[in-house]
Amino acid sequence: MTSEQNLPLAITFLMAQIVISIAIGAFVKSISAETALIVILCFRYIFSIPLLLVYGYIQRGRALFQVTQKSVLVARIIAGLMGLASYLYAVIQLSISLATVLAQTMSLFITMMAPLILAERIGIRRVAGISTGFIGVLIVLNPGSEIFSSYSVEGLIAGMLSPFCGALMYIFLRKLGASDAPISTAIWYNLAGSVLFLLLMVFLDLSVPVFSADTYGLWSILIGIGLASSLQQFLMARSHQLAEASTLAPFHYASAPLSIFVGIAAFNDHISLNFILGTLVIIGASWYILRREQHLKRTGRL
Repeated sequence: MTSEQNLPLAITFLMAQIVISIAIGAFVKSISAETALIVILCFRYIFSIPLLLVYGYIQRGRALFQVTQKSVLVARIIAGLMGLASYLYAVIQLSISLATVLAQTMSLFITMMAPLILAERIGIRRVAGISTGFIGVLIVLNPGSEIFSSYSVEGLIAGMLSPFCGALMYIFLRKLGASDAPISTAIWYNLAGSVLFLLLMVFLDLSVPVFSADTYGLWSILIGIGLASSLQQFLMARSHQLAEASTLAPFHYASAPLSIFVGIAAFNDHISLNFILGTLVIIGASWYILRREQHLKRTGRL
């Protein structure tokens, strides 16, 4: 622990980041009928860059673009772009509560893939935790029910692709963290996203809404999504500078009840008993895996 450790402030920053993340998803869903997701993503990445550049220059000066593990950075960028795009697509196609709960399976995917990428070993207990977590997904989705038949197939695929890609991104970030500054990797990631989605807009001939009194609200949301995204990334990074990641991990689960509240209040989502039970199983399995990893680290077996 260093003099910079401040758990209450770290929790405040993390919770603010979660609120911003859910708000971004809600705004994306609310404007998805007016503009294409690619346009939304283009604004998100472009307008997230200025604040990141300012923060990066304050933190690293002229070295803000310096990254040593370039191949790992490319993998992190690809996984991050796919993860965010698939999550927002799932938010549009499904309910925001379902998309967010499915995203909670990221920790299950991280545990599954860590042995392949980081050469970490997982024992029978964590395998049981992973299996239990995916049983929770089945309980949430409730295959064979009337509500399951109403789900978008593309949305469900995106809903599971998002945590898979997010897990890959997290693993690559762990590798990058050994030698490279998080702010530098974040800047490269957002620059890549800006270029990619701008090129896709041009290639697909997607137009930006003409700025006028009628589209002022839409423009405000698009720009606000980008600015909020940069603040979100700052809050996430800062919270993990002020407290250990393992200490903050349980607070990430707050996104599930918050998304359920927003879904009900803003989009009239229907929340069934199966949905609540499955969500609790997913969170419980993720919590067990976290506690098991903490125990193995303390005993030197991880």
